Amino acid sequence: MYLRAENMKKSERMQWKPNFGRYDDCHLDEWYMEVARGCRIPQKLLRGPWTDDKIDFLHYLENIGAWVDDSNDRQLAMEDAISAGEHDVVELLLRKNIGVVPTTELLRSAIMNKNGCSTRVVTRICAAALLRQDKFGIHSIDWKDKQLWTWADHHHQGPQDIGWWVKMQLRKAAEHEKPSSSQI
Repeated sequence: MYLRAENMKKSERMQWKPNFGRYDDCHLDEWYMEVARGCRIPQKLLRGPWTDDKIDFLHYLENIGAWVDDSNDRQLAMEDAISAGEHDVVELLLRKNIGVVPTTELLRSAIMNKNGCSTRVVTRICAAALLRQDKFGIHSIDWKDKQLWTWADHHHQGPQDIGWWVKMQLRKAAEHEKPSSSQI
């Protein structure tokens, strides 16, 4: 990755610290970023602790085409993000350039997380799986998985608790999978 500046003195260049905000387009008057072909996301960005700066920079790199080539790095990063309940990181890791595939095992990990089931993390994983189904016809999550339903039954103590919520998500996703009458 290269930082380039035009019409600036060397002393001015050294003082500038880029802002890689998620919603910042990073187009400054005399600065622009250039990413070398084949730029990989460094391992240290794929591990917690997940600070806002780290998440912003990871988001920026993913948006400009940087990628992760090691499936073990992707998997460890996802486990770390799920454990920490970092839904923004989970969403980034599920994107094309990083390439974590939303699987039944991944959904189990998020729902049965020892630190608690984060509805935002589970929602991100389900949304990514449904998008893959709609876009590519790839079904990577078994919405009727016995372990998931057993967990949800065990945690369904009353109306609108976490077990109830998980069951609703699984039902909605399973119904989404069925072809509509117009497709038959």
